[in-house]
Amino acid sequence: MKTITYQSKYYGIMRKLTFISLLSLSISYGQSISFTPAGQAGGFSKYNLTVSSASSVDGTGGFSMSGSSFAATTNYYIKVSFDGGVNWYPLTGGTATVGVFLGSGIFTTDSNGDIQVAFQHTRFTGLAAWPGNNGTITLRASTITSDTYYPGASGSDYTLDLTRPTISTSSITSNNSTNSTYATTGDQVSITFNSSENLSNSDYPFTGNISGVSYTASGSGTSWTASNTVSTHAEGTATFAISFYDENGNLGS
Repeated sequence: MKTITYQSKYYGIMRKLTFISLLSLSISYGQSISFTPAGQAGGFSKYNLTVSSASSVDGTGGFSMSGSSFAATTNYYIKVSFDGGVNWYPLTGGTATVGVFLGSGIFTTDSNGDIQVAFQHTRFTGLAAWPGNNGTITLRASTITSDTYYPGASGSDYTLDLTRPTISTSSITSNNSTNSTYATTGDQVSITFNSSENLSNSDYPFTGNISGVSYTASGSGTSWTASNTVSTHAEGTATFAISFYDENGNLGS
């Protein structure tokens, strides 16, 4: 009986040690990959005009791909989708600074299992499936057999917006009790305008002035008002300058 009891405890200890060993292996070899729009920090999820014109290792605009802890000197695929992951297309060109980019969507990791490749804007626009100025860009890597995907089967999504917002209508008035086309000290001057698409004053605050004095902007979506109170304004016809951005960070024109 003592011998059986001893073996049972020993077996239990061995099971725990085996579990710890497997857990350690999973942590050590977990692959990591990220895609970053040109000129931006990690986590930026928009592909706007600023990104498309930023400088990169491969040229102008596009994305960089960074991966680590992959199998050493092994081939993988990098593909892009423009329809939310229904169809995928290999990127035919790119510039590798770590590992090798072979073309036709295939890259080879270095001896440490790492990869760093940049893909300029024209690598995407040159594809027949390129959607134009608006849509989505989804990126993912995979094994050559396409049975394992990084960072996952759904890939990493980015909002594509290469269209500048514009002002469709605008008007300027004052709350002068006698004549709303005139304003004097203490009166409020307001510019009301409508935009071609939704704007963002929180993520990308409006800037500018009314007759040289800063204003306060209010509104939402495509309807906005910029106003200030007459104080040190220059006498004469009121002038205004407003810089505004759409929800994806494109400066208005």
